[in-house]
Amino acid sequence: MTPRKISLPQANNLDTVIDVASYLYGFPGSSMEQVAEYIGFTRRQAQYYTFACEYLGLIDENCMPTSLCNRIMAKGGLNKTEGVYECVLNDEVMGRVFARLALFPECDIDQYALSIASIYFPELAENSTLVRRCHGIVLWCKKILEYITMNHQK
Repeated sequence: MTPRKISLPQANNLDTVIDVASYLYGFPGSSMEQVAEYIGFTRRQAQYYTFACEYLGLIDENCMPTSLCNRIMAKGGLNKTEGVYECVLNDEVMGRVFARLALFPECDIDQYALSIASIYFPELAENSTLVRRCHGIVLWCKKILEYITMNHQK
């Protein structure tokens, strides 16, 4: 298990995470107010989405794009989307949730996400926030699975 420097993100919409990463790629070092204005959210919601970008390794703590972000965003279009999806799937927690969802679609995926996340983030295990954050992970994984199903059928 890899030690975590930051906690599980709170952003629910993976498309918005990608949009914020794209914005910060184009406008590095933007303030939270600028991000909030761009996405039409409150400052607090903008923090959720920039934090998600940081969690995925797309930006640093100063809202500057990382080399990973630069490589992904330079591809553009669907390649950009797939690059961010790959970041999600490479995460130990989210990758496990995705694998369970893909292999066992009938399982209680929210409960599985909660059980996995509580191992990796024990500081959140007694907190009701973990349930919401895990549901966000499930939403991301479902989005990716839907994308794969729709775009990569033979």
